[in-house]
Amino acid sequence: MKVKDVFQTITKGPDIVRESDSIQDVIQQVSKDLRTRSVFVVNQEEELVGIINVRDLLRVAGAKYLQRHTLTVIPYLTAQRAADIMQTPFSVSPKDEIDDALRLAVTHDLKDIPVVEEGKIIGELNCFEILLNVKFE
Repeated sequence: MKVKDVFQTITKGPDIVRESDSIQDVIQQVSKDLRTRSVFVVNQEEELVGIINVRDLLRVAGAKYLQRHTLTVIPYLTAQRAADIMQTPFSVSPKDEIDDALRLAVTHDLKDIPVVEEGKIIGELNCFEILLNVKFE
């Protein structure tokens, strides 16, 4: 089964923010739909450049409680914009197999995966869309 056959059956569209959006703007975007666990960060050309998940936003809000080495905490303590906390993006193509998306999700601990075509986000593949369509052997 292909990604194109199942993506956006649970979620209706990707949550997108820009690199320059404030942390507060990112929180507002995430909170529009309480099923959202990640937002996808795009540049001025609308190309995917990063992912921010709710866990990252919690780390910004509670950075003072992080018990880690200073160098890993500093980005959360000083974060002002989406670009300050976004993670490297992983994505799938509509032509990819669901099993490839499952491998990506498990390998990189992803709950939501952007579906990208020609560098642009065309949708989102939700972890439940993967689970409901994976073949168990």
